Formats: sequence, C-alpha cells, structure tokens
Amino acid sequence: MAIARVFQLFWMLELTSMRVTTWAIRHCYEHFEMDTRAWSNCYSVMELSVTINQIQYFKWMNHRTRRK
Repeated sequence: MAIARVFQLFWMLELTSMRVTTWAIRHCYEHFEMDTRAWSNCYSVMELSVTINQIQYFKWMNHRTRRK
C-alpha cells in the first residue's frame, strides 16, 4: 500500500512538472524566440515554478495525512 502511494506521489509531481514546463516553454517561445538571455531567465522561472508546485503538493499531502 505504501509503495503504491509513493508511486502515485511521484506520478502526480511528474504531471505537475510537465504541465508547468510545457506552459513555460510555450510562453518563452512565443515571447522571446531567440533572445538567449531571456531564455535563461525563463528557464530559471520554469525551475522555480516546478519547485513551488512540488512544495505545495507535499504540504497538501502532509496536511491530508495528518487529518486521518
């Protein structure tokens, strides 16, 4: 049961990361095209968004587990 939960957690994080990453790449491409500096800034923002999403998800899971 615990193993299934861990896999589910990783899967959800992966989906969150992919969604954010896809959005960020599309956004960067539409707005900055070939400007290298803007791309590197965009990449940092993308990494940050993924991290924030993961932290929020862990907090939510922690809160949910405590209530049971």
